[in-house]
Amino acid sequence: MAVVYGILSEAFYGSGSRAKAEQLADRVAQDFRKQPGFRSATYFESDENNGEYGALVVWDTKEAAQAALGVVGPHWGRWREELGLKPVSPGKVEIVGIYEPNA
Repeated sequence: MAVVYGILSEAFYGSGSRAKAEQLADRVAQDFRKQPGFRSATYFESDENNGEYGALVVWDTKEAAQAALGVVGPHWGRWREELGLKPVSPGKVEIVGIYEPNA
């Protein structure tokens, strides 16, 4: 059984926020890529009309995901503020296990 871990997040910025959300995703991904155990980052828009976004950042181990979140996570608020990107409701960030099926 191949198991890796991910940082799964969701954010709600409201209508018309896509460009700024993409800028934030680029900034966060840039710093995550520098952390040990990084595998990949996927950012997605779940509801264009309401400005709902999410991300799944995959790591080799749970410890790597936790460490990266501890290093990069504290900067998200400042980066959002610099972009003028204000959440319209609370988001969610959690570490999840990911099963990668055998081929």
